[in-house]
Amino acid sequence: SEVIYNGRTLKSGHMKFARPGLKKLIEKEGEKPGQNAPPEWPAQAILPKEWGPADPIWKK
Repeated sequence: SEVIYNGRTLKSGHMKFARPGLKKLIEKEGEKPGQNAPPEWPAQAILPKEWGPADPIWKK
């Protein structure tokens, strides 16, 4: 790994591992830069009640 040899990595990623054609596919699908979910999805996830803020795991 580059980290082992240089102790750092490029923040932009390495072109050796780039996915060719991904940018065109994203544009074709109409996604905006930085979009993580489809626009028709709600902004906040809908969780089952047992996984919500009342769950003791959330309090850690």
